[in-house]
Amino acid sequence: TGFALLATLGVCSLQLAGTKEIGEAIGSLSALIGVGGFVVLMIALPKLMPAGFRRLKPGLPSIVATRILTCGALFASENFLVLLLTIRYEMSLTQAGILLSIGSLGWTVGAFAQGRDWISLRKDQLIKLGTVLMVISTAGIAFSAWAGFGLWVISGCYVVSGLGAGLMSSVSSVLNMQLSEEGELLSLIHISEPTRPL
Repeated sequence: TGFALLATLGVCSLQLAGTKEIGEAIGSLSALIGVGGFVVLMIALPKLMPAGFRRLKPGLPSIVATRILTCGALFASENFLVLLLTIRYEMSLTQAGILLSIGSLGWTVGAFAQGRDWISLRKDQLIKLGTVLMVISTAGIAFSAWAGFGLWVISGCYVVSGLGAGLMSSVSSVLNMQLSEEGELLSLIHISEPTRPL
């Protein structure tokens, strides 16, 4: 629990240091807060990871690593999309939020589909499929922004990304519970949550 609190403190410090309003208010102190948060995070995270995490050992370590990387990529793409929509496409924050909410439909469909009897894929295959969908769609968002494609293309890529996240996240949570020991269960289920923007 102590290391989980440290990790949360580190992430919150990074989030705080990266906030424009905070940076303008406290100046160079925000950089110190960011560095301190990063150091605390690097100290705490290894203690929260299962053995073999750095080597991507098959089983729980690779599942946790996949969950962290994919959720981190998804949340980062959300932040990028907000900037893209408000700056390039001159949308208001409300309009951008509505468009991002559409992406949650993909997540809902993915989370619903992974538990249906007509899905014959194994849990590890669902995680792989969800991860592949997220990688392809995130690359599609970046390419669409570079090529100047319309909003429908970007929205479609984001929905597919949400679909992959719904498949991967739901299944990985179940596998975390099945493979974790009782003492480490809580940390491993929610280990990717602090990476989500506050």
